[in-house]
Amino acid sequence: MLASEFVVLMLQQKIVIEVQMKCKKCRSKALKIATAEDGVTSVALKGENKNRMEIIGDGIVDAAGLAETLRKKVGYADLVSVEEVKENDMSQKGRNKSGGDTPVSNMQHELEQKVVIAVTMKCDKCRSKALEIAVAKDGVISVAFKGEMKNQIEIVGEGFIDAAGLAETLRKKQKVVIEVKMKCKKCRSKALEIAVGNKGVISVALKGESKNQIEVIGEGIVDAAGLAEALRKKVGYADLVSVEEVRES
Repeated sequence: MLASEFVVLMLQQKIVIEVQMKCKKCRSKALKIATAEDGVTSVALKGENKNRMEIIGDGIVDAAGLAETLRKKVGYADLVSVEEVKENDMSQKGRNKSGGDTPVSNMQHELEQKVVIAVTMKCDKCRSKALEIAVAKDGVISVAFKGEMKNQIEIVGEGFIDAAGLAETLRKKQKVVIEVKMKCKKCRSKALEIAVGNKGVISVALKGESKNQIEVIGEGIVDAAGLAEALRKKVGYADLVSVEEVRES
């Protein structure tokens, strides 16, 4: 029974939702909502009017819940289909019936740009954050994880995408400041231990007159909310004060 349950969790789902999106801002918002769902690995706008969203997810994605959220926050949304992604479907994607590459018109080449960026993403929250950053770029119509380790992001956009700027955003250092109630040296030591164990962290320091703030510097995407929650559970009251980009002097 456990083995069969595990297999179900590893299956991929393809969800198609028709959404009324009247402007680029609406499309960007819809993409952002979809990428925030647990397990989502690919989101693309389909159809002549880009009014259909195709979402690929690992395991079970709440398709009805996603459609309802889009209906509330974007516009009319109708759940068209939910189906299992077959391995053959993935291998044949981008191939025509004769076995060659699917022809793409010169016009499409001029209008659409594909950018692939390798990103170090060590957890699901990091992947979700990376997707959120990517879909926020103007003109993006498709975002997907690629590679065996899902460590590449493939972005397709209408017109020009600032690939270098996007890569730089994903690469930038973050500074996270968390106020923590630490009553003794042992508490401080425990808090520091928790912070340095967080993925992506390269520097941790106690700040403030009472040494009641932890300043964490991380490369790429640091799970600030998750770190604050861990400190709250294992040390004491913890409040996330700020998350900001580290500017190079």
